[in-house]
Amino acid sequence: MGKLYRPGGPAQGEECAVRLTRFAVEMTAPDGEIITMRFEGLAGKLAGYEDAYVVLSAPTEGGSLDLWVRREFMGELAEYEPSFSPDFRLTFARLRSKQRTGSVLRFLSPVVALLAVIGLAWFVFGGGLASIVVAGIPVSVEEAIGAAGLDELTASETPCASPEVVGAVQDVLSELVAQRKGSGYTFEVTVLQSPDVNAFAVPGGKLFVYSGLLELTEDPSELAAVLGHEMEHILGRHTLRRLVHRVGIGVALGALIGDSSELVVTLGALAGDLGALEFGRDHERAADVVGLELLTGAGFDPAAAPRFFGKLAESQGETGSALESAAAFLSTHPSGAERVQRLTGLTDALQTPAAPRMHELDWASIRGGCSAQ
Repeated sequence: MGKLYRPGGPAQGEECAVRLTRFAVEMTAPDGEIITMRFEGLAGKLAGYEDAYVVLSAPTEGGSLDLWVRREFMGELAEYEPSFSPDFRLTFARLRSKQRTGSVLRFLSPVVALLAVIGLAWFVFGGGLASIVVAGIPVSVEEAIGAAGLDELTASETPCASPEVVGAVQDVLSELVAQRKGSGYTFEVTVLQSPDVNAFAVPGGKLFVYSGLLELTEDPSELAAVLGHEMEHILGRHTLRRLVHRVGIGVALGALIGDSSELVVTLGALAGDLGALEFGRDHERAADVVGLELLTGAGFDPAAAPRFFGKLAESQGETGSALESAAAFLSTHPSGAERVQRLTGLTDALQTPAAPRMHELDWASIRGGCSAQ
């Protein structure tokens, strides 16, 4: 059962029976009318207390059809994922990966009181308060944190001196950035001359790519898959959150009351370790999904994402392989078979552009142009 809101219908909605077909959601209204929302053009979001409901929406004459169903309905909906439109497939993946908000305890029995204490400790030291602190740090402070660590990063690394390579990599990033206008970040990418296969993001919008990773890319789309993934670590503030966890909530709280100097100095000093920064499973999944959105929106080949990460996955456990140097990237970016399978599923219904963006470049010379110095 669900609740249907439609143009001309009751303001409080209508209880309706819901069933799924291969290509649509069908609702039977109280008057017996059958209303169909096809997967093509379907949108969705979480709503209600603790995101307990999924709202499926589709445009219709005179307004919008909105169906509210319990969140458990997503389990049934997942069985029809192969029939989803590309846009709704990405939306559905994001809905499934979204965290539930923390619950509010209402009863004061001894057991619940103990749970309240445990929950408060989690809020203060690990979860809720950290989210509030990270969300409250201005982008300007985040940029200062990234800038404070640049000297340490570049002191031990050699930037690529080839203007052709640097220009091509920055052009790929610019195409992706155009999909997130108004984000507040100024994205820049630096290519570092190193055989290591790695890439990482610094708070504030700075991305770093090692020439070893660039050499493994077959075309600009594969590089775009990596850069889009790293962009979401900045847009979603995953990098900033991990650094805040490292130094403790107390230091970060100082930035919220107007004194950001200690935060900038402390987090900037950790920049040298950003290449080895590990993210949680949810952050990695979100970066995969958003990276794929950016990749597709910019006109690159969406199949490049599972293709490139699949190459890295194949290198796990191999010895003497040319991909063996991918260990650094694999240690912080899980590239297992499950991840590749998920990315493949997301891209199956996406159309490859007839002429993927920037594929006219002589990529063989670009990808090896830095290593040849």
